[in-house]
Amino acid sequence: MVEHPIEVVHYSLELDLVQSPVAAVMPDAPGRIRCACAMTVRAVGSEAVPSACFTLYRLLRVSAASEGADIPVVFRQTLREVDGTPDLHVRAVEVVFASPIAPGQQRTLRLLYEGPLVGYREAMAYVHDSVQRDVALLRPEVLWYPVPGGASGDIVRRAYRTPAFDAVVRLPEGWWVAMAGARRESDATDAPRFRGEDGYGDGLFLVAGRYGERSGDAAVTVHHLPGHSSWADTVVEAAAFTASTLTEWLGPRASRRDPLVLVEIPAHWGSQVARGFILQIRCDDPRSVFANVSHEVSHHWTPGADRNRFCDEGVAHYLQALVEGVRYGDGARWERLRGHRERFLQRPDAAQIPLARAAEYPAQIETVSRHRGPLALAVLHACLGDTGFRDWMRSWIGSESARSGGTVAHFCQYLRAWELCRRGGFDVDRYVREWFEVAGPLALEGGADRPITEAVSACAARYQP
Repeated sequence: MVEHPIEVVHYSLELDLVQSPVAAVMPDAPGRIRCACAMTVRAVGSEAVPSACFTLYRLLRVSAASEGADIPVVFRQTLREVDGTPDLHVRAVEVVFASPIAPGQQRTLRLLYEGPLVGYREAMAYVHDSVQRDVALLRPEVLWYPVPGGASGDIVRRAYRTPAFDAVVRLPEGWWVAMAGARRESDATDAPRFRGEDGYGDGLFLVAGRYGERSGDAAVTVHHLPGHSSWADTVVEAAAFTASTLTEWLGPRASRRDPLVLVEIPAHWGSQVARGFILQIRCDDPRSVFANVSHEVSHHWTPGADRNRFCDEGVAHYLQALVEGVRYGDGARWERLRGHRERFLQRPDAAQIPLARAAEYPAQIETVSRHRGPLALAVLHACLGDTGFRDWMRSWIGSESARSGGTVAHFCQYLRAWELCRRGGFDVDRYVREWFEVAGPLALEGGADRPITEAVSACAARYQP
């Protein structure tokens, strides 16, 4: 297949969620989706484009392709291994236009496809996305809509570059459905309609199922699966406590979305923040429920995702630790940090990767961002003290640059320029250099046996007179 430069500027989706014929006796049996997807595509570059390549989930098979609604066009499809990820296979589709598209011009292309969804657990452990008896989840990672381009290693990142869209979703009887970033335009139970924001860019998330609802006094709503109303009450309380604590610490949340909406998904499917709601896995232990919920709610105070994952995952993990410390006593914060250090030390290949370069090491990026990141913030907290750290976090998270999408580079620049960091002799340049830019301490001196409180204090002393 020859890839030519095109972009999708609009999706129009007609989607059917189809349960497995044996779902009544096997609730987890994966079902299917059927989709008619009309895409407005534009030729990018200086030459006419004769064809376009798209990528779909490996088990989704295209049955027809046309320009507009009635001009059939030639298409080819094959299974491909994603470059650099041998466990990840996708369906590559090439469509030949009836005539080449001139540079800058647009054309409407329509694909009909269907097939089962069983997730991508072989490549992404948390992606169990499927249509089951009581619930369905479709995330960008499962490639349930055509993503422009071929099977290159950045396929998931490209799946999150979603333009404006509209969608009609046909559901099993009695189901509720939501789409991230979309305004619901019809309340019809058989085929609700959605319209995404112009230029929406966070990927197409869809969650649906046989949901009940619980609400709290603090602008929190939880949609829960059958029989889980008591769990939902626990989630409402945990989300309200986290939101209240972080508002007191840092001011109103950066996302400014009311209410906080949490939607239950089955255990092991992977909690995740989407635009407009939080996908929340269910567990039975109240302490684990609080930890999971506080982490996901904390994302509403983070500046957002960047390539190195520090500004979303690293910051959210530390905010979670702070909230747990308020709820259960400060020992809970240190226990959470001890766990981050332990998991970090289990990956010696990540020990000397600075936070600003994590994206250069795909195999270690999660370890660096999720575990080195909170440790870096714990050291900064020790250097600045409680009041100084709160003031710094409130100032940084509220800055215009952070609100428009924070990066590690912006974090470091803002920290170096913050006047209070220079008071008391804090060597901010050395701190930034060692943790973010070059190579830092081996996850705090002393290894795993040194008490975490001592390790953080000893590391903080490196940057003080």
